[in-house]
Order: sequence, then structure tokens, then C-alpha cells
Amino acid sequence: MIDSIRPCGFFLLILLGVLRGEAEDAFPPPERQVVVPATSEHPRNGEADVIRLQGGDLLLGYGRWQKGGDDFNAAEIRGRTSRDGGKTWVEDRLLVPNEGKVTTFEVGFLRLAGGGILMCYCVKDSKEDCSIFFRKSLDEGRTWGERIRYAIPPEYTGYTAINNNRLIQLKTGRILLAAYDGWVRGRVILSFTVYSDDGGKTWQKSNDVDVRALDPKNTYGADEPAVIELNDGRVMMIVRTDQGYIAKAYSADGGATWGKLIPVRGIVSPNSPASIARIPQTGDLLLIWNNSRTQRNPLNSAISKDEGDSWQNVRIVDRGGSFCYTSITPVDDRILLTYYGPGGLILNRTDYRWFYEKETLASPWLFEGPVKDIVPGTSWRLDKRGAMYIQDLPDVWQGSSDSEVEVTVRLRSLLPEKRATAMLWIGDEKPESSVALYLRAGIEADAVSFSETMEPAYSLPDARESHTYRILTNHKAKTARLYLDGSTQPVLSAPLGAVLGYDLNRLLFGDPNVDFLGGESELLKIRWKNEE
Repeated sequence: MIDSIRPCGFFLLILLGVLRGEAEDAFPPPERQVVVPATSEHPRNGEADVIRLQGGDLLLGYGRWQKGGDDFNAAEIRGRTSRDGGKTWVEDRLLVPNEGKVTTFEVGFLRLAGGGILMCYCVKDSKEDCSIFFRKSLDEGRTWGERIRYAIPPEYTGYTAINNNRLIQLKTGRILLAAYDGWVRGRVILSFTVYSDDGGKTWQKSNDVDVRALDPKNTYGADEPAVIELNDGRVMMIVRTDQGYIAKAYSADGGATWGKLIPVRGIVSPNSPASIARIPQTGDLLLIWNNSRTQRNPLNSAISKDEGDSWQNVRIVDRGGSFCYTSITPVDDRILLTYYGPGGLILNRTDYRWFYEKETLASPWLFEGPVKDIVPGTSWRLDKRGAMYIQDLPDVWQGSSDSEVEVTVRLRSLLPEKRATAMLWIGDEKPESSVALYLRAGIEADAVSFSETMEPAYSLPDARESHTYRILTNHKAKTARLYLDGSTQPVLSAPLGAVLGYDLNRLLFGDPNVDFLGGESELLKIRWKNEE
């Protein structure tokens, strides 16, 4: 009897081992905390950086403002320590007092290969005078040596600044700091790097990176850059622009000279800085930025497995406010992110594996699932132009302030010279807040257009295959975006109200059995959600 149950016990042990392995493979969810809350006395705390000390503790440096919280109100650089990997922070102390006539902030730390910690920061003496300074610590941040000022050449404006968390050291030992000059007296902002080959004692300047290589008429510039060393030895710079995207440039000589700017493919961005770092466990690049053309919300992440040529695994790190001035610090299996947001300085401790997951929805889909064969009947109506549409559920779809519709549709053109057409509609009771997106299919390509004459605006491959289209709207901002097959790059962005005159609750327009269009459409799947 005992022998007869031994195999069961053996398989039970195997099962327990499998379950134990699955448990070990699981990783903890992100942990978010307002590590330095905003108060009436100190309304702004931000522009931070984190460095790991030799004993394992973490040092957090951040800017603390007095009153007002403006870029030109008084601020100083404070420090806090964590002994548990960033879960808790203690011992708030002064690192650098306000050394300027106006303010002191934008701290960055770097562990030097030769020993010690290098700190950089900005000092403002007026709204047209900003300088970059460096200090070094040989006792793990307890004390800091004499400051060294980088002096911009006299032909520049003298308003020379940086962002927090912008220092790197190359494999050659060269130290690079991404910086910029301009913004004042009507001068276009120019990005560049300053570099040191003697451990930070002396600094030299690279050539300028100018956004006018992309847009000769641009009057804003290439702002708030960041740099990272690539596996092939080149250095990549990313810059903030007012063009609706991040731009990048490359250096083949360690940051001494830079090529012309080009747009970062697949990434949209408001006029807001981005941060970039390498994930130690995988070697992939991690980008933290605002995935929006118009606002600093949400805060997003993306992964690049090809050294920044393309980006994937776009995720929402934080949402529901304005987020900016981020830092990225890998610590063991965690990525520590700091950023300025609602309530003060936020610290997000996230397992690196989280950034590789597919995006999870901030709210559930109200309807999700395949669609049965659609036959024109009571749910179908014919409009004045001969197109047919299916209505959704009026009790569910009410066109909230933030809405999403996702459909999988196959369009087939029956005649070489004709196209099949479908139309996605989304909106609320007010006609000026609605939007209609036409999808056209021909022998060679689908196309998307806002035009009622159905002139194509964007070509899409594989017209005879099914595609998933996703519309995101923001009724308050009166904007809409259309994505194809889960792409992070909008196929099309336009204001709501581009097409007017449709009633509430129309989701999908199709044209089966409409002969003059020479094609047919097949709705395979649909889902939608509303967010207040």
C-alpha cells in the first residue's frame, strides 16, 4: 500500500517544485511614494537624482524651494538617505546651499571609475544668467570639495543649464554632461556636451546640436538633452523639442562632435524632457517620457532592444497629473525613478521586468469580445450617403471625457479600381466634439482620412488582412488619435470636430452591400471603455 502511493508523492513533489518555481519567477508590483511632500513652506520639491553608496545605502539629492516654487524662486539642494533600497528615507540634510542670487538646483550624481562621487548642479544669478558647477566627494557624500564652474565661451548667452541626472562616464573614462545654452534674449536653444578627461578638473565643450537642421524656421531650439553610450562605442543624445517628438543625434568621438538631429521614430512627445538609461540585467535601453504631443501626462516608459533605433513595450508609469524632470537609477532588480508630480517629489521603485510587460488598462473595458456575423437588420440603418452603421449600447456608451474604442476589421476591395470603406465614429452629444475616421481598402493599401470625400491621408500595408484600429480621445483637449495594430505611433492625430453632424452612439460604419464603393467590410471584434 505504501509503495503504491510513492509515485503520487513523487509527482506531488514535482508539482510543488513547479509551483515554487513559478512563485520565484513572479516579481513585485511597482511601489510609488511621495518621498518629499509639497508643503506651504516648501511648495516644490523635485529635479532629483539617486546614487548608491559603497556601503549599500542610497543618497537622494533634490531641489527644495522656499516659497513660490517657480524656476526663479530661491531653492537649495537637500539630501536624504535610504538603508533599505529606497523603501524609506531619513536624515534630511543640506547638500548645497543656495549659491546664487536667484536659485540653486538640477542636481546630478556620478560614481567615478577612479573613485569618489561627482556632483553637478545649476546656479542662477538672474533670469539671464545661469551657470553649471561641479563638486566632488571622497567620503561618500558626507562632505563636498571646492566647486568648479564651467565657463561657456563669451559668444553664447551665458544662460547655460542642465537637467538633473545627466552625468555619464564612458568606457574610455571620459565624463560627459549634456547641457544647453539659450532661451534668453530671443536666442534659439542649443544643446551640446561638456566633457572632462581628467576626472572633472577641467572641462571642454562639443559643437552645438541645433534643431534648425530639422526645421530652419524653428525659434525654440534643442532643449534639455540627455546622453547615453551605445554598445558600438558611439554616444547618442536625445533632446526636447517643440515639434511634437523627441529628436536625437550621434557622436562617434566620445561626445566631442555631434551629427545633425533626426526625429526619434515611433515616439511622440510634448515640449518636455526625456530620460534614458540602460537596464543592467538585459542590456536594453529604457526611455522615460510623456507619450503625448500636448501635455506632460501620462508618464510613460518604453524599451529598445536595438540601441534606440526602435521602441516597444510602451507602458504607463504614472498618470493623473503633470509629470516631469525624471531620473533613472538601477538598484539590484529595481529601477528607481524620481520625478516631479502632484503632491511633491515622487519615487517609483519598479522591478525591471515590469517594463517588459504589455500595457495594462487603467480601467476595464466595458465591452470586449468577438462580434457575431453582422447582417443588415434592425440594428443597421442607411444614412443619406448610402453608408451603413451599427449602433452600440446607449446605456454603456455615453462619450465620457476620455474614451477608447478598439475594433478589428477586414476590408475587401472587389474591384481593382474601387475601394472598400469603413468608418469609426466616437464622440459625445455635442457635434463639435465628435470625430469620424474613414478606413479605406484597395488592392494595394488601406488608407485613413478625415475627409468626407475619402481622400487617403496615410497608407497602411496588407490591405487584404485584418487590422485592429484603436481610437483614443480626450474631449477636454478636443483631440483624437488613431493607432493601427497596437502601434505606439499614431497613424493620425487631429482635433475632434473634423467631421460633424453625426448622432451619439455610432461606433462603426461599414459598407457591405453598397455597390458603388466596390467592396465590403467585416467587423471581427470590438471593445470600448469610458473614463471620467
